[in-house]
Amino acid sequence: MPEADYDMKDPLMIVGTLYSNMDAFKLALASHAVKHKFHYDIEASDTGRYRVYCSGKKVGCRWRMHASTLKDEVTD
Repeated sequence: MPEADYDMKDPLMIVGTLYSNMDAFKLALASHAVKHKFHYDIEASDTGRYRVYCSGKKVGCRWRMHASTLKDEVTD
């Protein structure tokens, strides 16, 4: 499992950020949304991926975000 290194009280949502699992990512996204006052909707979700988009009415709110789990590189 990769090391997750982010501020849980004020998580940055930038390309390449690693989270320890999908639940940690969802919590970070929700915390970030509350702190920065934006809304998002879930476009697709399953156990290995999560795709959301900005659903707010702000001008310029046209982003999408995709998160997926990393493959385990351990070989037997």
